[in-house]
Amino acid sequence: ASLDFSNPVKVTVKSEDGLNQEEYVITVTASDKFTDVPESAWYYEEVMKAADLGLVTGKGNGIFAPMENVKRGDFALMIARMDNGGEEKWQEVAKTYTTSAFIDVDSDKYYSAAIAYCKDKGYIDGNSDGTFNAERYIKREEMAKFLCNVAGLKEVTSPAGRFVDDA
Repeated sequence: ASLDFSNPVKVTVKSEDGLNQEEYVITVTASDKFTDVPESAWYYEEVMKAADLGLVTGKGNGIFAPMENVKRGDFALMIARMDNGGEEKWQEVAKTYTTSAFIDVDSDKYYSAAIAYCKDKGYIDGNSDGTFNAERYIKREEMAKFLCNVAGLKEVTSPAGRFVDDA
């Protein structure tokens, strides 16, 4: 069986004759460096800062995958962590969000509580058919809307034609 080291794990070791045993608590600290985020990368400082703050944890095994797309559910999780001061504090808040907010998000998914939290806060509203599409990659315009909702921006104005595809 594999062990989940995201929290401290208690391990009991017994001697072969069964007469002696010791208990150990194993705590794993994630590396402060992702193997796929070189210090020369233009985004290095931002990724490390986000990791230090507990907003991102990477994909495991020291991998951040900076060039991969982000799923909508993962982005909601980043927002929930940010809104609550990082992963550790978010985990406490997450315990209160046990019911899925959308029909297509299983309540046992790692991002389900974050999606429910974001819906509760009014950051997201999902689709008219009651779905959220958490496994779909988030689009840049969806991120922008999501972040405006988090920041409480109700109306955004910018010079017309700022981007060729801003319509």
